[in-house]
Amino acid sequence: MLARRDVLSQAITAPLAATGLAAVLADPKLARAAAESLETVAIETPGGKQVKAAFGAPAQTPAPSILLIHEWWGLNDQIKAVAADLVGHGYSALSVDLYDGKVADNPDDARAHMNAVDAAEANETLGAWIDWLRARRYDRKDRDRRLVFRRRLVAQRVSRPAD
Repeated sequence: MLARRDVLSQAITAPLAATGLAAVLADPKLARAAAESLETVAIETPGGKQVKAAFGAPAQTPAPSILLIHEWWGLNDQIKAVAADLVGHGYSALSVDLYDGKVADNPDDARAHMNAVDAAEANETLGAWIDWLRARRYDRKDRDRRLVFRRRLVAQRVSRPAD
């Protein structure tokens, strides 16, 4: 298993050094354009809930997979733009939505969305998406990696190990 800092240095440092991703994230129009390069995918969890995510795969698969979890704002264009950037670097990137499509534009709404997440349901959702990646062979078993953008939601409420 690789250390998180190794994944970060390989997957994030190079694009940030060129300021490409930083420029995209700073401009809402560029972030939206990058986000639109991803495909919206949907699955049903073992508990029967329909869940969605934004997915992108590089030209050559299988590839290492990265599972991104949005911050408290929800699955917005910025987190999707990060996923799109990772796809450009040869990773399969899946940005999951734990808020059922809700995206906050102020801290009060973000807090309300975060507090409404059921931990067991979020764990089931994340597990289902990990299984989805593996079943579709987007993931190289020898170099399985996960990158998580998180706030308290993940740290306090979602605790299922990903293997």
